[in-house]
Amino acid sequence: MIVIIIVILFFIFVTGKIEKHEATRSSYALGTLINLRANGNKAKMAIDKALERLNQIDDRMSAFKESSDISKINFNAGNKGKKVNNDTYFVVKKAIEYSKVLEGTFDPTIRPLVKLWSIGTKEEKVPEKSQIEKTLKLVNYNDVIFDDKNNSIMLKHDKQALDVGGIAKGFAADEVRDIFYQYNIKSALIDLGGNILLLEVRKTVQLGKLEFKTHLSLGENL
Repeated sequence: MIVIIIVILFFIFVTGKIEKHEATRSSYALGTLINLRANGNKAKMAIDKALERLNQIDDRMSAFKESSDISKINFNAGNKGKKVNNDTYFVVKKAIEYSKVLEGTFDPTIRPLVKLWSIGTKEEKVPEKSQIEKTLKLVNYNDVIFDDKNNSIMLKHDKQALDVGGIAKGFAADEVRDIFYQYNIKSALIDLGGNILLLEVRKTVQLGKLEFKTHLSLGENL
């Protein structure tokens, strides 16, 4: 929390003279609170476009929306593969690549295990050890089968399920960054539930006889 406050204060300090072109919006997508702040002649248009893109990604990758690509994959687990949007295919494939590199420390097939706690519902609970041990057998990133030719994804066993919420946020942040690039945004703060990106800020700050140049690269993750 302290880091986020410092980042926001710094952002305000170095962009104080261009507030007349500033736009801010808050929304909810990808299971979290979204905060976007941008400076530039087309800031409002850029943020509107960014929110539209975020909602599109949410519609495709949310594990909580029945019509999403992820839900369709989960519903057909152990049965057949489902053709998905290019965005979803890219994100799931990237998630499995990370799983292999991290040897399962990160695993997008963890959803059946997470569901045991019923987090976010009135039935939150700590599951029995036997339930956890049984469900752990469903968690295996090697059971995600890709069909590059048909852009389809399948889970090998019944009751397996994907949840790409975390990596989808990273993908979404990059997409917002690219949109801000297209609209020539001078500086921006992109906060997707703690996934923070800063768009490039360049300004000379003069304090007495000392002069400092501040610089934060576009897409720097804090």
